[in-house]
Amino acid sequence: MTNLNDDVVAEFRANAGTVTHAQDGNLAQLQLLLLHHIGRRSGNEHIAPVSYMAHDEDYLLLGSFAGADKEPQWVGNLENGAQVTVEVGTRSRTMAPTILRNGPKRDALYQATRDHWPFVAAYESLTSRRFPVIQLTPID
Repeated sequence: MTNLNDDVVAEFRANAGTVTHAQDGNLAQLQLLLLHHIGRRSGNEHIAPVSYMAHDEDYLLLGSFAGADKEPQWVGNLENGAQVTVEVGTRSRTMAPTILRNGPKRDALYQATRDHWPFVAAYESLTSRRFPVIQLTPID
């Protein structure tokens, strides 16, 4: 966990998943989960606060990295793992990640995320990179 995320994780856990003050309140309007993942090179566990949207029984994440030219590291880490743990509110769940980079399913789910998060359009304007959609399916 990086120092930048420490305050977010602490506030998330202290307030049953609600984060209103960390990072100057910029996360207050987002639904966040804490994504536990294993580093593909280090083998160490990392925790990333990530915005998500519910989609049927699944959760959708977007590897936008706020429009940066590179993907967030957690996307690559998920590609190497068969399952992850997420904290949502006060509950922990084990989920299977699917990274969608191309194809009609990715495109449909991407449009759903874009509709859900209007700010994604601004992120798109900052890079030529295609954002992967990550579908988390419950195992437990």
